[in-house]
Amino acid sequence: MLFHDTPNHTELCKLGAKWLKRHQQNAVIPNCSTVATEMVTIERKIPDIIGWNSHASVLIEIKVSRSDFLKDKSKPFRINPEKGVGEYRYYLCPEGLVKEDELPANWGLLYFKENKFQAFNLLQSLMLNNVKNTTFFSFIVIFDITFKI
Repeated sequence: MLFHDTPNHTELCKLGAKWLKRHQQNAVIPNCSTVATEMVTIERKIPDIIGWNSHASVLIEIKVSRSDFLKDKSKPFRINPEKGVGEYRYYLCPEGLVKEDELPANWGLLYFKENKFQAFNLLQSLMLNNVKNTTFFSFIVIFDITFKI
């Protein structure tokens, strides 16, 4: 499945979940052996993609429009991040839809363009139980990941 146009929310969700299970940058963004899409949590949150491995959880929120991204800022668990899910948190969107300087604190950014993922992020893991942030990498990582869809 090759996309010549921008994939819709459902398509990007499937691609992101597949990518999260097995990508080439595991030292930077953890691969997750268990991945769920649009799962309803006990707190009635519906993360687009959430994955788990033996030591971390990764949340990926899909955004395919500016209005959806801007509306996302008002969600209670964006205002109070300790109430959200995912130790690592990323937005996944078409290239250029969201800019790095618009990201909430402790969020990374994944672009999808021409069947490739590109990440821009300050990698941080949230210590959710202590409501405290710990920086694991203090540098900006930029890379391309190509895979067959």
